[in-house]
Amino acid sequence: MLRSLAAHKEATGGENLFDDLVARELAGERVVLEAEHWVAFVPYAAHWPYEVHLYPRRRVPDLLGLDEEARAEFPGCIWNS
Repeated sequence: MLRSLAAHKEATGGENLFDDLVARELAGERVVLEAEHWVAFVPYAAHWPYEVHLYPRRRVPDLLGLDEEARAEFPGCIWNS
């Protein structure tokens, strides 16, 4: 994962891989859920037929970095995906 992040950064001049991934998925057809603070999608070349990725719309270092609104919305996204 770290190699992929570094390669993407070098290829794009410093863009964040995860920001680019979420933006690309929002423009596509694999989105399962769009909420105020979260987006869920089936990834390209998913490993399993039921695989769904859930990303916060705002980049944070970890779940503790989420604000109160995003933390409150999180359980609803899991049950509705």
